[in-house]
Amino acid sequence: MTSQPISRPWSKRSLPGVVSVVSVLVLLASACTTPTPATPVVQTVVQTVVQTVTVKETVVSEQEVQVVVTATPAPVPETKKVIRIAGFGPGEASFQPIWAEIESTYEGLNPEIDIQLEGLAYENLETQLIVQATGGTAPDIGQVDTLMDLRFAKLGMSAALEDLLSPEFRADLDPSLLENSTLNGHVYAIPQAGVPHILWMNKDLAARAGLDPDAPVATWDEFEAATRAIAALGTDDQGNPLYGFCTNTGGGLAFLTAFQAFPIFASFGNEWFDAEGKINLTAPEAVDALNWMQTMVEDGVLGPPGVDIRDNRTLFAQGRCGFQVDNTGAVGIYRDLSGLGEAFDTHWKLVPWPAKSGPKGVGIYYAHSFVVFEQSQVKQEAVAFIEWLLTDAEMNAKYHDATGALPPTKSLISTYDDAFAQAVAEQTTSWRRPAPQFPDKLNEIFTFLSLEMIQSLVEGKDPAEALQAAETNIRVLVGQ
Repeated sequence: MTSQPISRPWSKRSLPGVVSVVSVLVLLASACTTPTPATPVVQTVVQTVVQTVTVKETVVSEQEVQVVVTATPAPVPETKKVIRIAGFGPGEASFQPIWAEIESTYEGLNPEIDIQLEGLAYENLETQLIVQATGGTAPDIGQVDTLMDLRFAKLGMSAALEDLLSPEFRADLDPSLLENSTLNGHVYAIPQAGVPHILWMNKDLAARAGLDPDAPVATWDEFEAATRAIAALGTDDQGNPLYGFCTNTGGGLAFLTAFQAFPIFASFGNEWFDAEGKINLTAPEAVDALNWMQTMVEDGVLGPPGVDIRDNRTLFAQGRCGFQVDNTGAVGIYRDLSGLGEAFDTHWKLVPWPAKSGPKGVGIYYAHSFVVFEQSQVKQEAVAFIEWLLTDAEMNAKYHDATGALPPTKSLISTYDDAFAQAVAEQTTSWRRPAPQFPDKLNEIFTFLSLEMIQSLVEGKDPAEALQAAETNIRVLVGQ
């Protein structure tokens, strides 16, 4: 009789019935046997029933837990593709607001993309990117310039982009910009903006010197006469010296001394290397160019000697420099330095390099550009971002308003026709890339030449001797 209740399925609801059965068993056992042997038998039966109930409860509990575990799990969010962009733009205070807007706008249009900006100081930009690429941590995109973009290609760090560019975008790029972004038949850089180092003229100082600030400065003689007239003003209202012409002649960015002087050498008829790539810094035209600069320093027209572009930007913003050499993407910097914001735009104008011989002066090719590093796992997505940035009309208008940089595409550049855009367009029809055969050694070339130029302009070293020393070092550098 005791085996039937134990073999039935048990539950909490059947437990009172079990207790009743146990009670009956206890009574029957008491009636049919003597008390002494019956007691151990009853205890054994009760213990067995209690153990069985406990086991059944455990099984039921396990089944209930398993039902919860096997329910459909919540969906896992899709991982976004990260595009790291490192460059001077996200690191320059005057550029940061527009770059923040670029980031948020593109992420809004492409929710599967996460743009991560990394600002790097310009003076350390190339070194930092090379270190990152060497260590396997290069960004996807580097925002750089023409002083370094093809260098990354020669070092094998940047990717060839011709197969990643859309045919429509490539056809729309300015031919000159595209040509100067190519090495050995491959496109290694995407030009963001042609920003030539051009002459910025302070219209207020020109007017004070008796010049017509709206008149063109077309010839070298007109340019020199204007700089001398401004320098002759002597000092400003606070007694600070005024200079007719400011260009890099030393400081922390010493290598820019030669870079910014290239249009002067070219205007005198020397571009440092001949058409075959042979250095010719000791040619008479080169010596004449450096002699002219040294004379302008000695006469107090070119100055202050020994400073770099950052000092000269401050002088120009303070109204102490008649003509300053700078790239056309520095509008926002001057607005900030002057403290006048956009109102400062009325105090200056751009002047293309004047002609010394021939119909046009010669400028130096310079552009802000993008490179995509070979290590990137999102090359196509990186190029898609760049193409959007350079073709979106609204974003390009905002970028131009913030920085002065003009778009690199033919379709958009044609929509800008003010005096600023006309000056940039005119200069880009007559500019050169220095030492085009040696893009991987360009900074070293600038440095060797700059060091000797600084000795000539600041310390008075004979220009011919300075150029001879520079040529000797550069010959060794390029293997000539």
